[in-house]
Amino acid sequence: MEISQYGKDSILIKGKKEAVWFNPRKGDIDVTAGGVKVIIFRDAESNFLGFNNKSGVIIWGPGEYEVAGIEIWGARIGEGGVMYVLQFEGIKVGWLSTLEVEITDKKKEKISECDLLIVPGLGEIKDVWEKTKGLGESYLLITGLSMESQKKLLDLADREDLVPTEKLIISPENLPEVTEVVLLTAK
Repeated sequence: MEISQYGKDSILIKGKKEAVWFNPRKGDIDVTAGGVKVIIFRDAESNFLGFNNKSGVIIWGPGEYEVAGIEIWGARIGEGGVMYVLQFEGIKVGWLSTLEVEITDKKKEKISECDLLIVPGLGEIKDVWEKTKGLGESYLLITGLSMESQKKLLDLADREDLVPTEKLIISPENLPEVTEVVLLTAK
């Protein structure tokens, strides 16, 4: 499975056969070779691109879905936020649209099952780090960080040596035991 970041917070996850977009921008879908099966937005208004079902299955609300072997669970967090947990190709991926709300214990339990957790770098990076560390994920990807926030994150995670990479490649066989912070170079 290959994870790439486009712009500030658009994430593409390409599996062997299927692909999933979180918050794609105009033109992002065009860079995907093969078919995108799932496109996820925070809410219906975020689908400003006017994607239709020819582009893939569009999801923007809570519920349970299964598309082409990809299991998707979505729930509201706070008033305007949403979280999703996807299971495909033996990997669980969690995505949160916001961290500016308190996450219930039940939802934290769901997040703790994730191998990769993707969260926005909104607000103070120290607060983002405090809310996400120790949740149990193998990889933590925080999107939309300025260079200054990236440096602060690496200091908090005691990973000053980490450099951003173009993509993250993961498989069920190579998951780390301790959470690894990931910084992706936006395309």
